[in-house]
Amino acid sequence: EEESEELKKQKKALEQLQEKIVDTRLRLSTLYEKQEQYTKEHSSLIQKSKADQENIDLLSREVSEVESETERLRRQVADQERELTSVKKETEDLFSSIRNQREGKEQRLSALQEAEEEINEMKAEREKLREKSHKLEMHIQESEMKLSRVREELDEVEKEVEILSEEKLQDIKVELDDYENKLKFLGSVDLEAIDEYGVVDKEYQELDEQKKDLEEAKVKLIELIDKTDAKAKNIFMETFNSVNKNFSRYIEEIFDGGEGEIKIIPGEDLLETGLEITVRRPGRKIQKLQLLSGGEKALVGIALVFSLLSIKPSPFYVLDEVDAPLDDFNAERFRVLLKKHATDTQFLVVTHNKLVMEVANVLHGVTMTDGLSRVIPVELQSVETVIG
Repeated sequence: EEESEELKKQKKALEQLQEKIVDTRLRLSTLYEKQEQYTKEHSSLIQKSKADQENIDLLSREVSEVESETERLRRQVADQERELTSVKKETEDLFSSIRNQREGKEQRLSALQEAEEEINEMKAEREKLREKSHKLEMHIQESEMKLSRVREELDEVEKEVEILSEEKLQDIKVELDDYENKLKFLGSVDLEAIDEYGVVDKEYQELDEQKKDLEEAKVKLIELIDKTDAKAKNIFMETFNSVNKNFSRYIEEIFDGGEGEIKIIPGEDLLETGLEITVRRPGRKIQKLQLLSGGEKALVGIALVFSLLSIKPSPFYVLDEVDAPLDDFNAERFRVLLKKHATDTQFLVVTHNKLVMEVANVLHGVTMTDGLSRVIPVELQSVETVIG
């Protein structure tokens, strides 16, 4: 019985050992499967690592090429900036010369007009003197003729006086008195009128010469102004074409493939006509600037500012909540543009957008203390250093 009992215990122990063997075999099989899977994954990772290393080498070469191209473009941009600076200076000098010439032209034209008015007055005075002299000559001739007739009649009267009646003599006396009164009415002859006419004629000749000189100067000024306007139009068209090209590029970038164009409104004078901006968003028809929404107008304005910035940066720009109508997606694009051009110029941005604030070097916050507004500047670089 004891042996039978011991045998039962050993059988039970054997069964337990067999179960453990089965479990161990199952676990071993599972481990073999995992080992095979891990081996395959390891091989795959090695191949991927080789491919990644090849991509890294390729990207390193591309980065080197891009850096070389970037350096070349920087030198080219620097050359273009120097050239644009020279062109801007020449343009400013040219416009300054135009303004001075126009001011001188206006003064000369005013002097010419005054001289012409004075000449016309002298001409009128000369004509009056001529007319007066002519009338005096006519009166003198008429008086001499009348005196001659009177003398002839007196001679006849002396011959016939003895046979004339008293009534006839009285009529002759009345006629003689009438002639005497007419002579008195004519008055004395102004002998200085001829001298005055000579003086006026001499002044007229001098003013006429001045008028010719002014007319010649006027022709030369008009030619110079036309030449200057032609040069200014050429410079304007070159700058306009560059700005228009950059504007189209920024519109395409901002609106994901949109199209933008700045058109010159047809007019008589290129330097005085207006401009028209048209934009076509993807999947929409062409629209003028006035028909766009507030956010779209803000994006177009941003594109125009950065188009001008690409040609010739100003020392700084003040942007007052231009990003207010923008959503986060477009505000992020605006932030990228600011960061990209921050090395070319300074931007003073008034904004409430957190995304745009991230690109700032210095933040100026306004807070209310004891009823007074205070401006508190914070340099983000210093803050990061303190936190680090």
